[in-house]
Amino acid sequence: MNPRERILAMAVLGVVILVGLGLFLQNPAHMSKLFAPDLIWLPITAAGLQFIGFLIIRRIVDIKV
Repeated sequence: MNPRERILAMAVLGVVILVGLGLFLQNPAHMSKLFAPDLIWLPITAAGLQFIGFLIIRRIVDIKV
């Protein structure tokens, strides 16, 4: 994976984190409902799927010719 592709993969991951942080800063009461004890599996699952997607993108881009 060349540096440009690595930066792109990190940017895609970073956009998701920045959007979530921005939404939390705009309306903390609304976003805090995601972290209630009965719904804590939602952000954990989302983070896990985001990480799996990051690994898949890295594997797709790392093609040796």
